[in-house]
Amino acid sequence: MRPLAWDSDLRFEIERLERFVERFEELWEAPAMAAGYYRAARLIVSEANEAMVVTADLPGVNAEDLALTLAGDVLTLKGEDGKDTFLRTVRLPMPVDASGVTATFKNGVLVVTLPKTPAVPATTIPVKTE
Repeated sequence: MRPLAWDSDLRFEIERLERFVERFEELWEAPAMAAGYYRAARLIVSEANEAMVVTADLPGVNAEDLALTLAGDVLTLKGEDGKDTFLRTVRLPMPVDASGVTATFKNGVLVVTLPKTPAVPATTIPVKTE
């Protein structure tokens, strides 16, 4: 029995999508692998009332093997677990107060709390005619 045309078209599209995902993963990982980083740390970025919170699951990593940097609105997390190294960069969706940032590490979970900067009220600018 011959398969229906839509069935073969669907299989073709699924295979094409799978090839696309594989290629995307290769392109995504290539710069990190070229720099010697080849492990991805799972990050969750959430927003609380007064702060942005970044949580990273880092099983097998020691606190002394972690390095965090904040440059403007970009948080970078680097580390190693003895065999793999990793690098993750997160662009934060809003300005944060760098002087109030805290990081805690317990049982393989890193929690970085980045206080939001106070919102600047909108200013009305008068337009003068000449």
